[in-house]
Amino acid sequence: MSEAVRPLSARLSSPGSAPPPAHTGGAMAVAASARFELDPAMRAAWEEAVARYPKRRAAVMELLHTVQDRLGFVPREAVAAIAGFLEIPDVAVFEVLTFYPMYRATPGGRHAVRVCHNIACDLMGARGLLRALRARFGVRPGETGGEGAFHLEAVECLAACGGAPVVDVDGEYHEGMTPEGLCEAVGRLLDGEAR
Repeated sequence: MSEAVRPLSARLSSPGSAPPPAHTGGAMAVAASARFELDPAMRAAWEEAVARYPKRRAAVMELLHTVQDRLGFVPREAVAAIAGFLEIPDVAVFEVLTFYPMYRATPGGRHAVRVCHNIACDLMGARGLLRALRARFGVRPGETGGEGAFHLEAVECLAACGGAPVVDVDGEYHEGMTPEGLCEAVGRLLDGEAR
């Protein structure tokens, strides 16, 4: 079988195999540091999710969420498990995982801070938000700050352009964000970690 048609999980687990392709928005390797096993509770959740869709493959996003909600990211073993469960190629799961900014393919901080930097948010001050976080917390997009408390990402679009600039903090959108407001929000995350 040629390398191009072997399942992604087989290529990733082969000795000397190349890492998965990089996402065009930046490096996006899929971590293998967490062991993933499809336990009975998660299998039941996956079966329930699949039953809501006309085709099994349509449940891929929901299954990715179940893994990320449990582990904080989606390791490569989970990509292979989801693909096997949905009976689709691993690369089909990997494409969804790396396309949408709400999914994490690598471990990060205990909290996620995502700053939209698409055109509307950029024009309304997203760069200033990122500069403020760097100045106050010493963290840049793609880095984890506060001794592992939060991971900062600059994402392409959060689909809330009317409220630009928009920041997603642990899945909660904050529209019309200011540098001061964002630093306060991140400060509250860090304060909560200290308690």
